[in-house]
Amino acid sequence: MSTKRAAQRNKHDVAKEKMTDVNLVTDLLKDVFEKSIDTAVIVSADSDYLRPIEYIRDQQYQRVIVAFPPARYSVDLEGAAQASLKIRPSLLKKCQFPDQVKTPKGFTGVRPGEWT
Repeated sequence: MSTKRAAQRNKHDVAKEKMTDVNLVTDLLKDVFEKSIDTAVIVSADSDYLRPIEYIRDQQYQRVIVAFPPARYSVDLEGAAQASLKIRPSLLKKCQFPDQVKTPKGFTGVRPGEWT
């Protein structure tokens, strides 16, 4: 892959990732305003979630718990949330699907190798 194409691909991946963050925060705030949840659990160490967590806490709406993935942590998110926890690698491994999952209709989904 050319350097230019790789840069374009990385730029696209970053934009796609940011849109995902925006969508997740939008859904979180929608659930909070509609009072359809009493506790939000955010599995991330991404600081993009800091302001929404602070807003929810400051307005005294629902509780926010931050669950940090293995080897990820944010002192800011931990301080903003009402509670936090660290997901142990052993627990995450136990919760993963097998390498292949076959549906009743015969479709076989394969877990990417880098997800092990």
